[in-house]
Amino acid sequence: MKVFGNNDVKAVLHRLDRLTFDEALPNAVQIFEVIHGLIENLRKVMDGEQVPLYMPCTQCQICFF
Repeated sequence: MKVFGNNDVKAVLHRLDRLTFDEALPNAVQIFEVIHGLIENLRKVMDGEQVPLYMPCTQCQICFF
């Protein structure tokens, strides 16, 4: 039975941290795109423009019913 050394544990934790970051990054980008779209629509409404009430995004599977 092999016991992990201190360096092995650090390497595994670093890899797990990196994997978590790599998984979180696309989600963060999508969240910022949604927020940007909301702010742009808010600006249009404040300027008196008509904006569609519902416009499905093409970025994710959630918006396709």
